[in-house]
Amino acid sequence: MVKFEADADRWVAHKELPIDDQFTIELPEETVTRQSFGVRVTGAGQANRLPIGSIGICRPIAEDEHLKHDKLYFVRESKDDKYRFSFKELKHDKEGRIWLSPPDPAPEYSAIPLNPSIDILGIVTGAYVQMDA
Repeated sequence: MVKFEADADRWVAHKELPIDDQFTIELPEETVTRQSFGVRVTGAGQANRLPIGSIGICRPIAEDEHLKHDKLYFVRESKDDKYRFSFKELKHDKEGRIWLSPPDPAPEYSAIPLNPSIDILGIVTGAYVQMDA
């Protein structure tokens, strides 16, 4: 089920897409689990790894799961009752702090420290890209 949209430039009032805007896509069974969910890429900031229009396939993070360096995660930032959804790579600096870095190196997107206003909703396990016929 595609339940979210990712756009690093847009803040929205909802935590996930309204139910009427959610949709399903056909994927091979071996590529997903019951808990897997999809994220439609609608904005810039993900272009190097997930182009606009693609669907990131994510698996929720278990509470006791260790986050992995250089893996791509789907995150939700919260600020003033608004939310921003995007994909970020997990990085560690020399002091051991955890940073979330955009997969696109464009200067308008900077790394942010992991903090209480950020929820890591899932790890990206694959992508679906509709090919033009």
